[in-house]
Amino acid sequence: MLHFDTDYMRGACPEIIKRICETNLEQTVGYGLDEYTQRAKAAIRQTIGKDDAEIHFLVGGTQTNATVIDGVLGKFEGVLCAETAHINVHEAGAIEATGHKVLTLPTTEGKIKAEDVEKLAVEHLPLARKGMSAMVFSQTPYCRKCLADARPFRASL
Repeated sequence: MLHFDTDYMRGACPEIIKRICETNLEQTVGYGLDEYTQRAKAAIRQTIGKDDAEIHFLVGGTQTNATVIDGVLGKFEGVLCAETAHINVHEAGAIEATGHKVLTLPTTEGKIKAEDVEKLAVEHLPLARKGMSAMVFSQTPYCRKCLADARPFRASL
């Protein structure tokens, strides 16, 4: 049976395991200063066309989500997500531990609807007028029409 709940439910692909075995006994400098990390950073910089980009690797998805959400939002802002979203179901309060409220919305096939976002915004309108805002976290792809349908609401904020 295939499970898509979380990436922790499956091992690494064989090519990665093979490469880890090939390099397992090498001694390298730690803490991201090793040759492999430096080559990966160089490849990312080349791919994005930014030679001066700061590249930092984190150890897992929970840490990455918490770091990005905390970095993007102000201390008084929250994140909207589907009630089934990974940050709500599997991350054990990691986002809220940074001071950001996770605000869940009903979902159909992992997607939230613009009207549900608007309803939540209206419920919090007094706070929104004082500067409350939010980001939307999605792990589900949206079609162009869904995004276009959300545009009129986004423009009215």
